[in-house]
Amino acid sequence: MPHPPRHTASLPWHQRIGHRIVAVAVLAAFVPIMILGLTIGVKFRRDLVQQAINAQLGLTGAIQNGIDSLLRSYERQLSALATDPDVQQMEDAGTPGRVADRQREAMYRFLDINPVFYSCFIYAADGTVTSIAFRNRYRGQDERFIGKNLLRTKGKGMESTREAFLQVLQSGLPSFTGHIISSSDQKMMLMMVPVRDFVDTARCIGVISCAINLEGPEMKELIREYPLQGGDILQLVDQTGRMIAWRGDGLPDGLVGVSLDFDRLQAQSTQPVEFAVGDRPYLGIVTRLPALNSYLIAAKPRGEILGFLHRILFDLALVLGIAFVLAIGFGYAISRPLAANVDRLLEGIRRVSDGVVSHRVVVEGQDEMAQACAAFNDMVATLEKNRLMDEVWTREWERK
Repeated sequence: MPHPPRHTASLPWHQRIGHRIVAVAVLAAFVPIMILGLTIGVKFRRDLVQQAINAQLGLTGAIQNGIDSLLRSYERQLSALATDPDVQQMEDAGTPGRVADRQREAMYRFLDINPVFYSCFIYAADGTVTSIAFRNRYRGQDERFIGKNLLRTKGKGMESTREAFLQVLQSGLPSFTGHIISSSDQKMMLMMVPVRDFVDTARCIGVISCAINLEGPEMKELIREYPLQGGDILQLVDQTGRMIAWRGDGLPDGLVGVSLDFDRLQAQSTQPVEFAVGDRPYLGIVTRLPALNSYLIAAKPRGEILGFLHRILFDLALVLGIAFVLAIGFGYAISRPLAANVDRLLEGIRRVSDGVVSHRVVVEGQDEMAQACAAFNDMVATLEKNRLMDEVWTREWERK
């Protein structure tokens, strides 16, 4: 006798075979493309950044060589002044004032023909200032400096000057010191060369020090003469980030410096950096220039470096979107008939288990599920035939 129909609880969506097939199709299409895209994206980004850094290294290297050549030219000019007989006459017990006057006139002649130099100081071997000269021939600083001993100064701002002075005396070679600020608020660098005895050239009898204007036309021209592309920028900055010379169309008006962690940048000669100028991000390198006690920054806008990568990622996103839609479509097309056959077969099993042996399952397609439905119908037909035979046998037995 047929039993009342039983109802099985509906399965959650993630346990249904049709949904699983769609999920597998989506993952099969999405995951390989995503892995490939991420691999290409990471590699492209690394290659693009490295390519930009290599170009910037070549540019900063050329500029650094130009700066070194320019400093050597300054060194030769100052060394020529140190060999002037008027400068080499460091001691004259009879007429010390006349010696200082001749030294001053020699320095004035030097400053007149070398506009990049701002001032000159002559030190005796014991560190005493014997003569000074300024470009504007100003004499108001004579009492402040002449006769003072450099080695006895206590200010921290003079520490690098004292070290350079002692280094020149000991080695007999030119040396550079840190920046100083002149009265006109221009960045200066001190260059020191030895003054040798006119007769015994092996003996160092003093040191001549000159302040070089780092914001002069020669230094700026050195930055400007190198070709730049697009939004490239070049900046020569001091240890605080204040700009000395610069070039680049992307630099905003009124920019006076950049904000970087220069204490960390002192560890290596060249380091990649990422910073913003205004509201525009840049990727570039910072090269330390020990001779100038400053830094050279070469950078390119982040968007120009990674623009190609962004276009590739956009195309990849389109491919992923198309693959996602196609995976859902193909997954649904495959899972729909399969899920329908499974549902019909499940319903048939339930009804037969409830005693309805006359129920038949519709067979669609020619796959394994269709064969399973056909086999189910054959099984149910056999059960129905056996039941009819049992009923006939039972009626005949009851009659007897």
